[in-house]
Amino acid sequence: ATATRVREAEAATTQKVGRLQVGLKTVAINSYMKGTDNPAAQMSTLNIADITRSRGLMHAVTGATTDRIDELDALRRDLVEQRAQAEVAEAQARNRQLSVDAQLREANAAKAAKQRLVDQAEARLEKALAESASLEATDKRLAQQIAASQSGLARRTSGSSRGGTTRRPGNVSTTTVRGIVVATSIADQLERLLSAADSAGLNLSGSGYRDSSSQVALRRSNCGSSDYDVYEKPASQCRPPTARPGQSMHEQGLAIDFTNNGSLIRSRGDSGYNWLKGNASRFGLYNLPSEPWHWSTNGN
Repeated sequence: ATATRVREAEAATTQKVGRLQVGLKTVAINSYMKGTDNPAAQMSTLNIADITRSRGLMHAVTGATTDRIDELDALRRDLVEQRAQAEVAEAQARNRQLSVDAQLREANAAKAAKQRLVDQAEARLEKALAESASLEATDKRLAQQIAASQSGLARRTSGSSRGGTTRRPGNVSTTTVRGIVVATSIADQLERLLSAADSAGLNLSGSGYRDSSSQVALRRSNCGSSDYDVYEKPASQCRPPTARPGQSMHEQGLAIDFTNNGSLIRSRGDSGYNWLKGNASRFGLYNLPSEPWHWSTNGN
């Protein structure tokens, strides 16, 4: 705004300079037009009074012209000063704009960082909810295992008991390995892992694949009935918070929640956890650090 006002003053001064220049040109032209081709003849016809009056008029015209020239010089000096002020004001305006731009970039960066934190928290919530649902299924399975006493011993003595291949929802091909349903792609490595655990004197079992249809039903109940509600709405916007279908490795058959002697491995002091920590990677399974029981093909 300051730079604009200074530029407006500069424009007004420039107009004044232009008008004075036009006025000076007019005086010069008028003086020329009123002159004579024979000044000597003109002087000879004038008396002393006429000559004196002519000189007075000449001095008056000369004085007016001098005043205009002085005014023109003053205006030119004002114009130079106003232009300098305008340049300073514009430089200050540019600096202020640069400062505003920098602050805006910082604000946008802070907003983006905050959004990343929100997204990360949302992702952690999704995983925690998905694993919570997995544990609920595992606990039910454990209750059944405990009710069928001696099942672990029977599994050991009977050797490998591997089921056939089954096509699950979501186009997941699964195979049952000693009661654990997993993706067919990891069935062999799970069988070898359980055999190695047997040789080490451990009684490992657990829960693998989980059908996503139960998660879809939960989402419809807790999040809404539209496709967006079921498959895209953030878990935190549901009541209660509910993980989106497909967020757990269990739904791909690529994760196992292990039990040891019929109990979920909840502690890193568990003998089953310590054995898995030292051996599971040989069979392509890795632990999710926050959950001693959860092992998957990518550690998620």
